[in-house]
Amino acid sequence: MELGDTHDPRPWLESYAAGVGSPLELKFLRLFEKHGFQPAKQVEIGIPDGTTPITIADFAVPERQLAIYIDGASVHLGHVSRRDAYIRNKLRSATPP
Repeated sequence: MELGDTHDPRPWLESYAAGVGSPLELKFLRLFEKHGFQPAKQVEIGIPDGTTPITIADFAVPERQLAIYIDGASVHLGHVSRRDAYIRNKLRSATPP
């Protein structure tokens, strides 16, 4: 795997310009577009619907109640892992889930 220049801001700027939060999300966006899948980007999700957001999905199809998160392995450690579990439990226990 080639990392390239880790100090080059261009991949991040390109991602932000496309409306996504990271170069990895941009790769998924391009893959989705290639296959005709057009989810909404950076979607705030509140439980119940319309309340203060508890999370922001990287991509979502609200009418299908589908939220997609694109994360690297490093975000699933410690307090972030606990936060993810809290959000997952809130989403699953909502009516409708």
